[in-house]
Amino acid sequence: MLVDMKVKRLWEHSKLPVKAHENDFGIDFFAAETKKIWPRKRELISLGIETAITPGFGVLLCDRSGMAVTGGLHVIAGVIDCDYRGEWKVCLINLDQNGRVIERGDKIVQGIVVPVPIVQIQEVTSLDETERGIGGFGSTGD
Repeated sequence: MLVDMKVKRLWEHSKLPVKAHENDFGIDFFAAETKKIWPRKRELISLGIETAITPGFGVLLCDRSGMAVTGGLHVIAGVIDCDYRGEWKVCLINLDQNGRVIERGDKIVQGIVVPVPIVQIQEVTSLDETERGIGGFGSTGD
């Protein structure tokens, strides 16, 4: 399945997204600015691009495992719709006890391209019974 992602760099220094290896699940995206993220704080980081994506697909911006494990940085907002034409930004939170500097050009997030189903929302007065029922958090065991 081929998904087109047309990318417009907003600044000369903006980096195009890349796949390190052909079979990688995620696409790497880069910071377009330098910012410090203080401990237990969040920052909105510019990726310096705008896109047009094949209709019926979107992108989820997710943690890069190395940054999460060694630096305590996690994505807390990052959903890109196919028809969004604005600048891509990602919100990162620093869960470490030390400040972390994101340098312009750093690989900071990975994007996962996902199909977007058409969802028909219907209001009802009751729902079908299931084996699980209303069991929520922890209801299926450890």
